[in-house]
Amino acid sequence: MRISEYSKQFFYLLDAQAKKRLPILILAFLLSSMLDVAGVALVGIFLALLTNPSLFLQKIPHFFVFLQSLSEKKLIIIFGLLVVCAFIIKAVLTLVIQTRIVLFCQSLSVRLKSRMMTAYQFAPYSYHLQKNSAYLISRIQDNINNHITNVLMPVLNLLSSGLIVFCILGFLSILHPLVTSFLAVMFFLVGLIFDLFVKRRMSHLSKIVALSNAEMIKSIHHGLRGLTEVRVLGREYYFLDMLNKVSRKYADSVGVLIALQQVPRFLIENMIAIFVVGLSVGGIAVGLPMANVVAMVGMFAAAGARLLPTVTQILGCINQFRGYSYQTKLVYDDLIELEILTDSAQKNKSFLTKDKTKLAFCSFQLNNVSYNYPQSNHPALNNVSITLSRSQSIGLIGPSGAGKSTLVNLILGFLEPQRGQLLVDQKPVKNLREWLNNFAYIPQSIFLLDDTLRRNVALGVVDEDINEAKVFNAIQMAQLSEVANQLPDGLDTLIGENGVRLSGGQRQRVALARAFYHERDIIIMDEATSSLDNETEKEVINTIKQLKGNKTLIVIAHRLTTVEHCDVLFRLEKGQVTAEGSFQEVVGVTTI
Repeated sequence: MRISEYSKQFFYLLDAQAKKRLPILILAFLLSSMLDVAGVALVGIFLALLTNPSLFLQKIPHFFVFLQSLSEKKLIIIFGLLVVCAFIIKAVLTLVIQTRIVLFCQSLSVRLKSRMMTAYQFAPYSYHLQKNSAYLISRIQDNINNHITNVLMPVLNLLSSGLIVFCILGFLSILHPLVTSFLAVMFFLVGLIFDLFVKRRMSHLSKIVALSNAEMIKSIHHGLRGLTEVRVLGREYYFLDMLNKVSRKYADSVGVLIALQQVPRFLIENMIAIFVVGLSVGGIAVGLPMANVVAMVGMFAAAGARLLPTVTQILGCINQFRGYSYQTKLVYDDLIELEILTDSAQKNKSFLTKDKTKLAFCSFQLNNVSYNYPQSNHPALNNVSITLSRSQSIGLIGPSGAGKSTLVNLILGFLEPQRGQLLVDQKPVKNLREWLNNFAYIPQSIFLLDDTLRRNVALGVVDEDINEAKVFNAIQMAQLSEVANQLPDGLDTLIGENGVRLSGGQRQRVALARAFYHERDIIIMDEATSSLDNETEKEVINTIKQLKGNKTLIVIAHRLTTVEHCDVLFRLEKGQVTAEGSFQEVVGVTTI
């Protein structure tokens, strides 16, 4: 990946708050680098003083002349304390800076996950029709975590370490330019050689890690969500084998990535050891005084001790964010796709409001609408027009794939017609949130929280804001009172994942109670009785009959008995309305 492209992705994932705080961190890095230089300089001075105090005193500048009145022993003690103080201050500052880096990164992680979740939640409905939720979960959880831990933090550490190396080498080059140049060239060659051998390998491994991680989540999701069917068929080992296969692939790739990131450390450790020994031998060989050799070698040894972890960290950081660059790309691609699309962004603004205002209506209609799903050769709806009045009950019948659910999604505004439009009282909908505040949606598979019955009825309302009177009334209206009374903890009973403690009919009633609690005027039932037995279906139908005239009902069904009491039926076939009228009129024309 080109540096310009990578930088574009990196800065796009930084929000305004992070960009505002970043310069403060860089200033702290610069201060830390200055203290590192001071520490190296003091080590050199201390060693020079220790090996030849008289020579040191002769070279003291005139404005430090008061030091010449001190004994050699006191000078050694004073400079020793200065060295100790410098390194203590540096250690404290380093700890503070590292703490700030971690807090900076983790704070951004929270905001970035919220940003990504927002992008997914308010993405066009058609986007989710083409995506597997396991991959989206992987983006939010694992890919963002890896971007923060293995990209953002290494980049910040790279900035800090780069300033340290620059300042220390700059200081050493003033005192010993030739030796410093040789040391810098050695660092450069180690980094270059290592980079040439591992760059392509690490990029390939990065992609494997990102994709295999998403596959692991997908395998776990499938194996657990379909546990009943899987167990009945005895296919547990199929999903277990899939998980093991992908997990091994993930583990092998991560293992190699981590191992490659450790290689620079061992190379540089040996390089510095060889350099220090060579410098000592070379100094003696050219006839330098032993005191000068000790001071020079000591200073470079101190610098090397500081540069060793720093240069190692620089190379490690480069390889680390290169190894996880693909995960950054995945997060960036999803955000850029969802946030830059002008039409989606404008539409999503109406979702984000918490306004509970409802769009008043007497009737609404789909006027000559057509819709074709991406990558489909046939239209889901073709020039369909229907009108629905307030408090009317509408039945939608027809074979699978006829366009019934697509029609409902157009009414909800989840899908935007490619031709025609949705009109409310003959006017286009300007605020989708206000329009949706009229609706409750009850699908075949009810969405239930793994939580209490109360929280499922008052879905999305925090405990302190739940209106107990409204919960009680909703439970009664949905004929759930007897069920609630039989539960061990009443409304505070945990109903299990997907409402496993409730029957199919009871889950439908929870969804109805939810609609009543949130005071929704239009209730959509999408194949809500198709998975119920005859007796339970009758109970739900009786509830529908009681709602007739009080709520606007849109009922999608295969079973004729479910829509028998609806005011108007529409039969759809191949994306077109082929019959419209009362139950007797439509059913008299055709049968399902």
